[in-house]
Amino acid sequence: ACRFLGLFVASAANAFDPEVIVIGGGVASRLGERFLGPIRLAARSQLLPRRGNVKIVSTALGDRAGALGAAALARRSG
Repeated sequence: ACRFLGLFVASAANAFDPEVIVIGGGVASRLGERFLGPIRLAARSQLLPRRGNVKIVSTALGDRAGALGAAALARRSG
């Protein structure tokens, strides 16, 4: 699964040229480097040379990211 996520990350980075790609969710925050390491490895093997400096990190918010984003959106809208 990590290999395929890495391939997806590389495809997204090659297409959109972001500075950072954030992997979110509880699995990423709980497993940390055991999860992100293989993703980075697979992604780096497929990145275009000029995209090689993209950072691949996990979110600091973990499982709370969706709820906090929804609350922030509701607060801004209301």
